[in-house]
Amino acid sequence: MLLVKKVQMKILEIKIARGRARLQALWNAKGCTDAEVLEAGDELDLLLNKYQRLLDEKKRTRRFVEQRHI
Repeated sequence: MLLVKKVQMKILEIKIARGRARLQALWNAKGCTDAEVLEAGDELDLLLNKYQRLLDEKKRTRRFVEQRHI
């Protein structure tokens, strides 16, 4: 199960990097108020939220495992 989470996190890291690059390119080309720029920002926010949820879940799992071994 932990391997699956690691793979999911790695995939999200790649998507986040691509999303950031896309957002920066759009920002440079169209400015900060263009609808496409705002949409790209929203998409990046969703990816970052997913990543944070996985990270939080990983931390909770680690704490649970550590408590069980005490």
